[in-house]
Order: sequence, then structure tokens, then C-alpha cells
Amino acid sequence: MRINYRWTVVGGLTCLLAAANAADRGVFGIVAPQRQRIYGLVPTEIGLISSAFGIGFATCQLLFSGAIVRRLGAKTTMVGSVVLWSIMLGLTAASSSVISFFLTRFLFGISESPNWPATQSLLSNWFPTRDTQRSFNLAWSGLPQGGILGPPLAVALIAALGWRGLPLAPGLGGTQCPRPTRGVRADR
Repeated sequence: MRINYRWTVVGGLTCLLAAANAADRGVFGIVAPQRQRIYGLVPTEIGLISSAFGIGFATCQLLFSGAIVRRLGAKTTMVGSVVLWSIMLGLTAASSSVISFFLTRFLFGISESPNWPATQSLLSNWFPTRDTQRSFNLAWSGLPQGGILGPPLAVALIAALGWRGLPLAPGLGGTQCPRPTRGVRADR
């Protein structure tokens, strides 16, 4: 059986990455009450921690992400972004104070932000102009999928591993991202 490499591998991987991005954002609120209870965090501290990701993401997105993609290339940037955000996600499990939660979420936002321009660059390189919009649609369709699948998976992970297992399990998994991408060429 012959697979269409562009749609299956390149489009599928970008969709999977978008789903992973959205799943994290959708489940942060699920663990907030546990963190609040365990660490005695007040609602304003939870709000500050929640905003840390967006502050880091927006800052890097506005100032550096495009330059990073131009300098390193789309594939290298995407793989590096996934590995770094996975490390930050894993470090969230080691956090125990407002400052450590804020810093890991802030650095998580910074590490994830180059993924979006890298995805657009990769898709523009791989798909002809007539298919570029459809490829973007495929990639970005991962966002609602992550939002739908993330909460039930989060509840299952928390039930099995506790709240620290929630960031740790996908964090460890994401550090393995370079393996399946070895065969993916950066350009057509």
C-alpha cells in the first residue's frame, strides 16, 4: 500500500503537534485545584501561573520565532521546540512554588512559540500553492482535537500517576520526538 508522504507524514505530524499543544492548555485548569490545595496557592497565584505560558509565548512569537525558523530551518526548529517544551513540561512536575511554576510555564511558552511559524514554513515548502491552505487546515485541525482528547486523557493520567504524572508522561514522550522525524526531510 502506497502512502502519500506529504499528507500522511508531514501533514499528520503537524496535526499531531497542534493537538499536543492544545491538549496542554486545555488541561492546565484540571490540575489547578490540586495544586491550589497541595501548595496553598490562592486564586491570584493560579492566575499568574496560568498567564505565564501566554506571556512567554507571545513575547517569543513577536520578537524571535520567525528569526529562529529562518536561521535554523523549519524541521530543526520544530524538533528543537518539541524537545524543549517537553523538558519544560517535565520540569513542571518538579515545581513546588509560585516562582517555579511561573518560570516553567513561562519557559514552556517560549519553547513552544517557534513551532507555529515552523509549521507554516514546513507546510509551505512541502505543499504546492493549490494545496497549502488544505495542509494548514489539516495541521490546525489538531487544535480542537487536542482540546477534546486532552481532558479525558489528563483525568486518566492523574488517576494513574497523580498530578505530577500529567506533565511528566507527555514531557518524557516528547523528548523522543527526534526519533520519528529522522526520516522526514526538511524540504521536498
